[in-house]
Amino acid sequence: MERLNLNRLLKIQEIAECEVEICADNVTKELDTFNNEKYENVVSFVELRFGYWRMLTEEQLEQIHEVLQERFLKMELWMDDWDEDCGRKVSYRIIDKY
Repeated sequence: MERLNLNRLLKIQEIAECEVEICADNVTKELDTFNNEKYENVVSFVELRFGYWRMLTEEQLEQIHEVLQERFLKMELWMDDWDEDCGRKVSYRIIDKY
């Protein structure tokens, strides 16, 4: 994954017009078995939560994509869930563009 510096994160927060929580996460996918051993592919990414699980507008998403494209990154919806206590819970992840 390309580097994402603090200035870009601050620009994203400015576009979102709210507090941004940042977390590193990963997804493990089984890749292959060779000589009776399993090899796994771990995909790491940065997860962002805006405000209190807030969904961004289309305009905000477009502006953030412009900021991330400079580093060959993209942001996509990661979680869109419903919780009885919190209501709608939305978070995004930043991944390599290619």
